[in-house]
Amino acid sequence: MADTPERCPTCGTSVPEGAPRCPGCGRVFGEVNRCPHCHAVAAVIQRGNITVCAACGKPRAGATVLGGGQARAIMPASVHGRDASTTAMLKKGKARAQRLFGVLALAMGVLMAALVAAVLPGTFGLLMALMVAFVAVTVGGLSMRAGARNADQASEADLRARETAVLELAEKRGGALTATEVAAEFGVGFDEADATLTRMVGDGSRISVDVDDEGVVRYVFRELVAAPARVRVATDEEEELEEPAVRERERAAREP
Repeated sequence: MADTPERCPTCGTSVPEGAPRCPGCGRVFGEVNRCPHCHAVAAVIQRGNITVCAACGKPRAGATVLGGGQARAIMPASVHGRDASTTAMLKKGKARAQRLFGVLALAMGVLMAALVAAVLPGTFGLLMALMVAFVAVTVGGLSMRAGARNADQASEADLRARETAVLELAEKRGGALTATEVAAEFGVGFDEADATLTRMVGDGSRISVDVDDEGVVRYVFRELVAAPARVRVATDEEEELEEPAVRERERAAREP
C-alpha cells in the first residue's frame, strides 16, 4: 500500500511495507480505507451480513476488516470501485431481507388462512381464508422476486468492483498479471484470483493469455501495456530524393 508509513504516527511502531494497518495500535492507513460517509480513514467492522465503518457505523465496503490484518476481498482503490463494492454489499443485505420477509409472509399467510377457516365456518369462512392466502402469496411472491432482482444487481456490482480492482493492479504492474500476484495483493485464494482473471479475458480482444517456458500463465492487458516507440526508417527512394536537398543546404551554408 503506497500510503503506508515506515513508522506509525500514533504509536511509533515500525510498520511493514504494504501493511494496511499498524501492528502496534491498529491504526489504519491508505485512501482505500477512506469512508465515503464520514471521510475518515478507518477500517470496517463485520456486522451481520454487512460491514460498517468503524468510525461512523454506516454501511460501506473496506479493504481492512477489524480482526484481521489482510484484505478479505478483491477491493478496488478508486472511488468508483469502492462505490460499486458498497452497492454490492447493500444490495446483498437487502436481497436477504426481502427473501426472508417473503418466506415469513407465505408462512404467516398459510397459518392465518387456516385460522380463519377454522373460526369462520361455512362458505364465508372458506372465501375469507382464500383471500388471506391470496394476499399472503402475492406479498410474499413480490418480496422474493424483488430479493432475487437485488441479488442479481449485487452480483453485477460486485463483478464491476472486482474488475476495477484487478485493472488498477494491472496498471500498476505494467499491464500484465498472474493469478498468484492477484491472490497475494488482495489476500484471496488462488482459485478465486484465477477465476476472476479468466472471466475478464472474455473473447480475448482486450486481454490475452501468455504461457512462458516455465508454464507460468500471465494475463496481458493489451490497452495497459506501454507501446514501444516506433522508429521510422526511410526507404531507399526517400533517401535518394533527400540527398540533393541536403547537398544544396550544405552548399548554401558554406557560401559567404
